[in-house]
Amino acid sequence: MNNIIERDDNPNSSKNLSKTGVSAVFQLAGGIALSILGVLPIVLSTVAGGALTILGLAAVSSRDKEDKKIGMVLTVAGAAAILSRHGVIPFLKAGGAMVLHAGAFVLIGLGLFNIIKFVIGLKKRS
Repeated sequence: MNNIIERDDNPNSSKNLSKTGVSAVFQLAGGIALSILGVLPIVLSTVAGGALTILGLAAVSSRDKEDKKIGMVLTVAGAAAILSRHGVIPFLKAGGAMVLHAGAFVLIGLGLFNIIKFVIGLKKRS
């Protein structure tokens, strides 16, 4: 009878596995989006960076802690996209590009790590 009831602290529970899988997909998508954002033409990069910054600032004003974290990431990504293309001072332009590419690299790495964790969890369940 105890086999039917899943505990939330079990890393292989359905709830934790689905959370890991969903976050992996969004991390990969975010990393790929940041990579694409870094090579867009100036106008598109500015519009997308501005939209990300506005969405991020809106999320920062939320009361939920998770929304605030996501809002900070979106704000930094949007500002980095704008700075990487329009940096008035050369080191700001280089810094924005570095933050943009480092963020893309980290998000893709986290996404791959979570996909591996998800697959291992699925194999342990069966």
